[in-house]
Amino acid sequence: MPTYPLLAPPPLSSGSPSAHPPSIVTSLVPPMFNAQAEESPKNLILKKVMNELDRINNGMNKSITLNSPTINDLEDCCVKSALNCFQSKVLYLSVPDGKLKKLQIIISNELHKIVNRVSDCKPKELEKAQCKPCDSYKEVDSQTFVQNLKTLLQKIYASQP
Repeated sequence: MPTYPLLAPPPLSSGSPSAHPPSIVTSLVPPMFNAQAEESPKNLILKKVMNELDRINNGMNKSITLNSPTINDLEDCCVKSALNCFQSKVLYLSVPDGKLKKLQIIISNELHKIVNRVSDCKPKELEKAQCKPCDSYKEVDSQTFVQNLKTLLQKIYASQP
């Protein structure tokens, strides 16, 4: 009995070399794996909140003013404090309809999850940082408030490994 190369099928009955069907090498090659690692749950939440903020920003009343931390106001150990401030104020954004109001509640809940996942500083570092209370931040219009929150979320997202 003749032997055949591993990937070549046996010859057809006509015996001519052109009667061989083409080899299917790709069926033996394992599928390619996604080169990028899956994103962490924290990063997925960050992306979700940033997208939801865009939707809120497009439909909200922009005349409301709220206390808002900015990146320039924050020391590294005050990120959690700033997120708590944003979370407490985000429900005060003035939105015209029920869909955006629901989205506002979702954003607040997702911010709570982010706050719990942000690494906190050591107690001695927190004492030195002297994070400001939320009401001590400058009042800004609601559009600037949303932009400041997005900027902070982008900073957190960019700092992830």
